[in-house]
Amino acid sequence: MPRCLNCGNVTIFYNSSYKSIPQLHDSVGFAAYFSEDGLVRHIENRNAPHEIVENAWKSPEGHFDTCSMCGSQNIIWT
Repeated sequence: MPRCLNCGNVTIFYNSSYKSIPQLHDSVGFAAYFSEDGLVRHIENRNAPHEIVENAWKSPEGHFDTCSMCGSQNIIWT
């Protein structure tokens, strides 16, 4: 389960490696929504390669490194 050490967010995290397509006016290429028990509930893909998103389902701790609430990369996985 991810948790932002700055603001305490445990719900939505971004991947900082991929940028969104310009038409979406958003900077992140994909985001994960986590359930209360820390499992990936949904991944929103905005421009990341399909293979990367598939791998993110299997090992989210290696893919989601940015808090959606405060932008911090000070994330801990428990």
